[in-house]
Amino acid sequence: MKHLFALLLCLGLPSLAWAGGNTSWEAVHDEIKKDDPVLIAFVDKTLEVAPYGDAMRPLGGPRASERFAPYTFLAKPQGSKGGFVFSLTFDETKVKGHPWTLLVQKK
Repeated sequence: MKHLFALLLCLGLPSLAWAGGNTSWEAVHDEIKKDDPVLIAFVDKTLEVAPYGDAMRPLGGPRASERFAPYTFLAKPQGSKGGFVFSLTFDETKVKGHPWTLLVQKK
């Protein structure tokens, strides 16, 4: 996929390219909570999430610099000592009743 984006940039189509961007957990939390309060309640009860994470954003076009899912944040179990041990990826599913998915991976 990276090679495709590089090719598009070389061909002079930067509006189709994407880049990463920082986003706040507070903003993503609020966005997901509107659609999937059960998922956010689970995350809030079990994990401590880093205040900032990554998101996708277009490099050009009318929505340039807007942040989009998937969102990725570092996290650790609530009350645990030490650094973050998990990577959380939230993505939209567009499935009725299950609008978001959560992938938890070891960091």
